[in-house]
Amino acid sequence: MKAQLGYWKIRGLGAPIRTLLHYCEVPFDNVQYEQSDPPALSAAAWLDKKFTLGLAFPNLPYYIDDRGKLVQTLAIMRYIAARHGASAGGGLGHDDPQVDMMAQAAMDLRNSFARCSYGSRSMADVDHALVHDIGPQLAAWDQHLASGRPFCTGDRLSYADFFLAEHIDQIRLVLPRAMQRYSALLAYADRFFALEKIQDFMRTPLYRQWPVNNKSAFLGASPAV
Repeated sequence: MKAQLGYWKIRGLGAPIRTLLHYCEVPFDNVQYEQSDPPALSAAAWLDKKFTLGLAFPNLPYYIDDRGKLVQTLAIMRYIAARHGASAGGGLGHDDPQVDMMAQAAMDLRNSFARCSYGSRSMADVDHALVHDIGPQLAAWDQHLASGRPFCTGDRLSYADFFLAEHIDQIRLVLPRAMQRYSALLAYADRFFALEKIQDFMRTPLYRQWPVNNKSAFLGASPAV
């Protein structure tokens, strides 16, 4: 059967999985659910399907293939790396605990960005999140990558890079001024998105720069002004 990836009609958590699937040359159906426009901002497009798919713990994103059904972003990405990574020129780190650690640290950053994007009610809230939550994590990643290592665990591309680079790109799109001081992080993201197969993905209909977040978000539902 053809694989199926389900997620909102945004970049969010779905984008790194789409990129990884393309990189590993896995054909898949890109199932997208769209939140309704304000003021309703209804999630019915997903909620009406949520308990009909046979998922043990229904959530977005989900991934279905001939071996089973998965939810949880990093579990999905690690599985794709394990099953299909060898055909892409390496295992993409599915068996390396250092890669798993980097992926989890990148998820911490992403969750901080999501809390800021959806939980803020003013730019003062955003500024507070940048100082006390997002900024310290960006600084730590910038220091980690300042040694010149091309990827987050060294010379070898891993599934963690697909997640980290995607969310660095999302943050720099939504909060461009906040990213200006992190030159090593910006160079890292540029290196990732310059890879030939990533460039190829960005020329397909699967890639969309916007929206980063759903319509209910304070930030990232539309380009920064």
